[in-house]
Amino acid sequence: MSTVQKVDSLPGRKDVETLLEAARTEAETLYKDSEFAHVREALVKMYSNFLGWLSEGHDPGEMLTEALQDERIILNEHNRREARALYRRDKIFDLSEQLSNFPLRNHCKDVILLETFFPPIYQVNDHHEVKGAARQARMNTAHATPRSTTASPPKSSDSSLEKGVRKAFGKCQDAPSPGHGFPDANITLAELAAFLPQSIKSWDIVDRIVWNGATTNDLQKMINKYRDMPHGKIDTNSVFMMMRGQMRKRTNAEHNYNHWKQWVVGTHEDIVRPTTFDANSISVMGFRRPINFAKRLDEAAAPIPFKDLAVGVAQWPEGDDALDLTRCVAWCIENPEEEYFYPTDYQEVLSCVGGPKCPTTRHTDAEVLSRLHAAPGFVTSHPRKRWARVQDSSDESAGDTTSRKVKRKTTPTEASTPRTQSPRQSRLKAKQKPTNWPDDSESSIDTEYEAYVGPKRLKKSKVVPRRSGRAKKTANYDLDATDLDGEEDDIED
Repeated sequence: MSTVQKVDSLPGRKDVETLLEAARTEAETLYKDSEFAHVREALVKMYSNFLGWLSEGHDPGEMLTEALQDERIILNEHNRREARALYRRDKIFDLSEQLSNFPLRNHCKDVILLETFFPPIYQVNDHHEVKGAARQARMNTAHATPRSTTASPPKSSDSSLEKGVRKAFGKCQDAPSPGHGFPDANITLAELAAFLPQSIKSWDIVDRIVWNGATTNDLQKMINKYRDMPHGKIDTNSVFMMMRGQMRKRTNAEHNYNHWKQWVVGTHEDIVRPTTFDANSISVMGFRRPINFAKRLDEAAAPIPFKDLAVGVAQWPEGDDALDLTRCVAWCIENPEEEYFYPTDYQEVLSCVGGPKCPTTRHTDAEVLSRLHAAPGFVTSHPRKRWARVQDSSDESAGDTTSRKVKRKTTPTEASTPRTQSPRQSRLKAKQKPTNWPDDSESSIDTEYEAYVGPKRLKKSKVVPRRSGRAKKTANYDLDATDLDGEEDDIED
């Protein structure tokens, strides 16, 4: 370990440079093993960046405090990544809160800082529900029947299941089916994203979360944060398609809104909220499950073991993001001998964990979204600009842009602005007089001669080949052959 000269509570520029250089050297030695390669690279790059900013004249005190905070963020993220790795392997390489694990902080022992300056980093051992869920997930994977590589996989007789998975882009196929009903429970937005991501196909869930300020960018960030996503991370367009398939099939009686076929997330704010809507409520009592339009008999999905809600969960909701559902799933994992099913046995499991907790304003959707936006690294994506639709039920295509061909055929109206004439055309028009039959007087002949304007010389018309060299063809579009809306996400059982 390099020796560093002790500094007081306000180190100077030279002292900060010495501290950063010593921390960079120690990080290369401390985290030289392959299990910590990404930690070593991140720390060395971070220290080098701050050394460069110091040479540019930035305040040394601010550079030191920011470097200490970034050092903690890097180690905290490493422990969270190792917690997600528990779902694939038994042994992990997490870091404790020991001072020697923080190269820069270890050299700044003599720098006086506030006691709350260094919040503790994430520790896997403090989250027993995560360890239990990971252990159960490994057991499920070990007992799974391997698929033969020689024979082709059997085709399911239920085509609606395959269609639902395909239309959902396969990203959430390991999550519980959206066909499950909702229990009489208080479920936070974070718990919906972690355990029930396909519930965003429910009409009532969409009403609640969108009216409370959630966007497709927020939902995809939360799903990718809490889910393992073995088939690739979900994007904003996939989230929108999951909601659109159900929302565009709502009846006109819903909220007195008549434009469900053109529904997008941005137009949901135009819908008048019912008087019973409560922005602070996180209850899902009475919420309707999505409708399976692919089947004549719309039946709810069969209940599943309660502990299966943890399958595919990479990071469990914590703090105010977690409430009763998180406690119930964790209890079922810690007690695998108990057979309870979701959603039918929700109240029984809730009684086993001590009954429901009273939700506060910290559990509301707005607070969950506020914490999501305040998290380090969150980037707000700007929605794509869309042409405004003409809300006219008599003609759905009334909002389309008029083509140039139609404009050329349209007769100009009286209110249209005439084309500006050139100076030559204006002078010639001023000289012209009404044509009269000539008489025998000499003056009349002279007048007619002066008023006469000869025809404009024109070049001989000649056939010029097309620049592109291709023949002109008329394109015929068969609108009946293209299904624009389609059945985007018929749900699976």
